[in-house]
Amino acid sequence: MKILLTLFVLLFSSSVVADDISDFQIEGMSIGDSLLDYFSEDEIRNNQLNYFPHTFIASSLKHKSFKQYDAVEVYYREDDNKFIIYVISGVLDFKNNINDCTLKLNEIEHNLLSIFKDVKKQSGREKHRMDKSGKSKWWGTEFYLNSGDTIGAKCFDWSTDLKFIDNLSVNISSKYFKDWYQKNIK
Repeated sequence: MKILLTLFVLLFSSSVVADDISDFQIEGMSIGDSLLDYFSEDEIRNNQLNYFPHTFIASSLKHKSFKQYDAVEVYYREDDNKFIIYVISGVLDFKNNINDCTLKLNEIEHNLLSIFKDVKKQSGREKHRMDKSGKSKWWGTEFYLNSGDTIGAKCFDWSTDLKFIDNLSVNISSKYFKDWYQKNIK
């Protein structure tokens, strides 16, 4: 597996000053792309996750061509038959190894801090809202571009009571999704 830090150097170096979120990619996919350019409708629908009660659907997708991540998680509107991407996250699994996740997260955050010097950032550490027991946690940093779009990275330390694998998520989110999320979920 290539070092994730390499991804960030390649990913961000050509568009460090870009304020258009579609300039950034995860496994070749960008905000605004049609997911149908990468996966069949059956693959998309067969891998759907039900995180939200309405409007947005996520699919967790794996492919042998992925070079940096174990999977990508992509959010699109439920009423969109073109499956336009509003959020994309690259996911690296750290099964029973949250310490290595934290080390990788620190590398990524350091690199992002050197790239996004003049943008607002927010770091946090919280219990995960999906785990009612309060045993699952996440921590990381999000960078807010002038457009309102965001780029961030988080580690997720899931309770052993849940069937999730501890992981690192590197995400790119559109302002449209962020605004919807703030209004409807938070």
